[in-house]
Amino acid sequence: MEGITILALIIAATWIITFIKNPELRTEMITLGIFALFLVPITFQAPIYTSLFTNISIQEIILLFTSASLAGIIFHLLSGKHYHKLPTPKKSQNPKAEYWILRLLFLFIAFSWITILLQAFLQLSIANATLLSAIALAIYVTSHRHDLLANTLWSAALTGFSAYIALTVTSLISTSAIGTSLANTSTYIAGIPIDIITWSIAIGLFLGPVYEFARHKKVC
Repeated sequence: MEGITILALIIAATWIITFIKNPELRTEMITLGIFALFLVPITFQAPIYTSLFTNISIQEIILLFTSASLAGIIFHLLSGKHYHKLPTPKKSQNPKAEYWILRLLFLFIAFSWITILLQAFLQLSIANATLLSAIALAIYVTSHRHDLLANTLWSAALTGFSAYIALTVTSLISTSAIGTSLANTSTYIAGIPIDIITWSIAIGLFLGPVYEFARHKKVC
């Protein structure tokens, strides 16, 4: 069995267990998983408009959906904290207060296209471009919501560490190299693709606080 298939199965099994055991997180998991599909264009090869979906497999779609969901809730899950609604400004002061889906959509599209532009103009790898894009949007989010800084940093660290554990287990089971167009894997250390770990850190950095930011919620 291919390494990417084993990795997708491990992450999917983790997603299912988490989804069943944590009803409070189900909306966020489904929402982030669906919106993560806006990140698919990142996998296009230059020129980006000629390859379309030829470079991405069903295993990678599953991996993207489940890993994005888990990256967004990992701090919430492991900290044992709960959602609390922040005071909502009066509509007269903030007429867009209820349009959280549009805010979330804008952030995902911005993340995807900033990454694509960094690849195109700076000739960066997918993993490195994704990381720089995540840093830029994390700065934007935390500059508006200082209370999300810990969530942002811990989500990045925990997602990267979890990816390392999953990749290590996969490398012990699989007889083939672990590769995916999601991170354009090219650098390996002891059989572990560093590009996927970099990509995972970036996804955690961006997705960790994005749902709470869009929905005006706090985890405490």
